[in-house]
Amino acid sequence: MQRNSIPKLLILLALLLALSALPASAQQGGDYAIPNGRFFTQAAGGNGGFSVLDDGQARFWSEFQRLGGTQTVGYPISRRYVYDGFVTQAFQKLVLQWRPEVGQAWPVNVFDELSKAGRDETLLASRQTPRPLTNFDPPGATWNQVVANRQALLTTNPAIRSRYFSVADPLNVFGLPVSRVEDMGNHFAVRTQRAVFQQWKEAVPWAAAGQVTIANGGDIAKELNWLPAAALQPESGPSAGGPPTSPPAATAPTFSPIGVEITRNGVRGTAPRAKELGVSWVRYNGIQWPAVEQTRGNRDWAALSGVEAELQALAAQGLTTHVIIRGTPGWAQKVAGAQCGPIREDALDDFATFMGEVVTRYSQPPYNVKYWEIGNEPDVDPALIDPEMPFGCWGDQNDPYYGGGYYATMLKQVYPAIKAADPSAQVIVGGLLLDCDPTNPPEGQDCKPSKFLEGILRNGGGSVFDIVAYHAYPYWDAALNDWDLEHPKWSHRGGSLLGKLSFVRQTLAQYSVSKPVLMNEGGLLCYATCPEQALRDAQATYAVRMYARSIAYGLLGATWFTLDGPGWRQGGLLDASGNPRPAYEAIKFMTSLLNGASYARRVSDDGLEGYSFRKENTTYWVYWTNDGSTRSIPAPAGTEAVYSRMGQPLTAGTTLSVGGEPIYVQVAGQ
Repeated sequence: MQRNSIPKLLILLALLLALSALPASAQQGGDYAIPNGRFFTQAAGGNGGFSVLDDGQARFWSEFQRLGGTQTVGYPISRRYVYDGFVTQAFQKLVLQWRPEVGQAWPVNVFDELSKAGRDETLLASRQTPRPLTNFDPPGATWNQVVANRQALLTTNPAIRSRYFSVADPLNVFGLPVSRVEDMGNHFAVRTQRAVFQQWKEAVPWAAAGQVTIANGGDIAKELNWLPAAALQPESGPSAGGPPTSPPAATAPTFSPIGVEITRNGVRGTAPRAKELGVSWVRYNGIQWPAVEQTRGNRDWAALSGVEAELQALAAQGLTTHVIIRGTPGWAQKVAGAQCGPIREDALDDFATFMGEVVTRYSQPPYNVKYWEIGNEPDVDPALIDPEMPFGCWGDQNDPYYGGGYYATMLKQVYPAIKAADPSAQVIVGGLLLDCDPTNPPEGQDCKPSKFLEGILRNGGGSVFDIVAYHAYPYWDAALNDWDLEHPKWSHRGGSLLGKLSFVRQTLAQYSVSKPVLMNEGGLLCYATCPEQALRDAQATYAVRMYARSIAYGLLGATWFTLDGPGWRQGGLLDASGNPRPAYEAIKFMTSLLNGASYARRVSDDGLEGYSFRKENTTYWVYWTNDGSTRSIPAPAGTEAVYSRMGQPLTAGTTLSVGGEPIYVQVAGQ
């Protein structure tokens, strides 16, 4: 849209206001009940419609009703899509984003996002929305003072104030006021982060004199091309009472996010264990380019005969395999001698050809590989490690973004070749180490390696990968109550697992890139010498915490490193003889309860942490304390059973004793 198209915007906003005021019967189409939701055709232009559903990805139908239905939210104008790492759906008035950590949908600050994207100038120039406030809040004001200060702006127009406070939680639904009430000529208006309220001085076709209407923030976002085009394509319409003929589009996982890694040459004895464990997918390291193409143009696929046998064994167990591709042959090395290092620019075409052939060979039965990770921990400079290490080592200490830009150059060559071989293939950025946070570096560190992802995005790499991956390892320490949350380099963001996730999502959002995020190496490790029993008990506790948090915070998946034992720094779920350790048994019980369940909500109170998951007509709560305390809490109404982290039955009374070891509470209904 051109910035001089003010007349078009005047007409557009008038039409949007008119449509928002009309009853459903006056708009085209209708709506139908479908399982767990409703199908709406009113805002799809007469060509199909959009579903609003509760399912394992998000509970938009429940939230749609809680927030006030069409009166507050409007009709759906998009399928589901992923924005800033969260499942999102646009409606006429609000854009809702499912936030699994709290079990609710939060409206997106549409006008804030439009301003960030530089797409709001025309709206301001057209005078259809009031000017934003500048320097309005007093310096040092607390959050509560800011809220009270801004909501007080509405007292100058009682009708607008009444409409703003007509919902139970206006701050969550509409956001903070970001302008004063202004006289716009034929109406008064105030702008919030998510909506524009307008009181009309005289009757207009869509409103009576004195009536307050809400401008459609979602429709404005659509008109200004902020919403993804694919999400705006209507779904096929259902017959009354029937389901849509095509499901809502979203990139959230349809399989369990609980996964493990199995070391190469260790699959034969452990693939059945993975199946028994109840995980749905396995990370496999991996396929090495130098093994296949030692001489340029001469590919020896027989060198992968052992890999092929292991990929077949994983597929035979019904496991989804995620394969790492790594290594650079000597003739293609940009850094001489660094097999783990970057590929020379004139050899990128060779690598793209190699990857096309790899995907063609192994995406089909009997291998069925769809997930391809390019490198492993590429945010390491080859000068810092042994060049034969199983890392990615694409890092460049002399580059302010640590070589991420050149990694993007490689992806631009390779991604099209992979998609041409298999359009359904998913390309994963090699799991990032993310040693520390460059926005809050520890003393004496600049954390420059963690700018690798930003380097990828700065060089336009956001369109040539499908998934971002990172690694998150805490270490056992007898002095800590929560080894992850108290991670010394990431505690300020919420620990290694969630703090790094926050950093990755913030970096993606900075470049307006929305991709699923995968934690593909994690587990509780022993740094030096650890008491055997204490370490094993701690790993069983941490496994439950890690996977519950991963599901609740919307990770595509989380991977324990490794299934086979004894594992790096004693992290294996099996011991050296292949016998299960306590963490294995804890995960096995967890999957038996939660596979097929959908995340519902979280509770957090003075060291108590808990998450609930729904499965058919049963709710499972998992609780623990992360501050070393033991708490007594009321048992949820309808409690049927209580289990330890290992699945042992516990006494189910009117109160529950919750300590550092997680417990499960099985509740009827809820």
